[in-house]
Amino acid sequence: MLEANIEHARGLVSVLPDDESNVFVVLTARQLNPMLMIISKAEEERTIRKLHKAGANRVISPYQIAGRRMASIILRPSVVNFLDIVVEGGEMAMRIEEVKVHKESPLIEKTLRESGIGQHTGAIIVGVNGPEGRTRVNPSSTTSLTSMKLHENDILIAMGSEEQLTRLKEFVRRGNVQ
Repeated sequence: MLEANIEHARGLVSVLPDDESNVFVVLTARQLNPMLMIISKAEEERTIRKLHKAGANRVISPYQIAGRRMASIILRPSVVNFLDIVVEGGEMAMRIEEVKVHKESPLIEKTLRESGIGQHTGAIIVGVNGPEGRTRVNPSSTTSLTSMKLHENDILIAMGSEEQLTRLKEFVRRGNVQ
């Protein structure tokens, strides 16, 4: 890890074949770089907590993911089919992207509705994450996402074509589209 300059790395993915090795890698990497984003795989459910304690930011369990996906296909087949098209590309050129609201953005302190993002870019905002990565929600369940004010370092979760997402990035940065 030292030869790979782990001290300066932004992220590490640990997907070794056994959980014990992943725990060791995560623990060592966290000690060498406290700011590192670490994602690790866990084969057994009992290892998930250990990997988090060792310093993993996210732990992925292939068996849990597969189980959730199978249940989703049964319960919400249309949603899964739509997301498969978005993720895999196919004929429909839609993507889901994240766009950061930097401190220079003219959209700060405007609601999504006031910003006119949809009208100017064609992109659809499906969620807003705060700077710490947590999904921001309005305290009132009767208000919609469009009434949420944007803050510095918010992350917009957006869906659209490549062109729409490019326009969105420019719009968030400058407040207009050329």
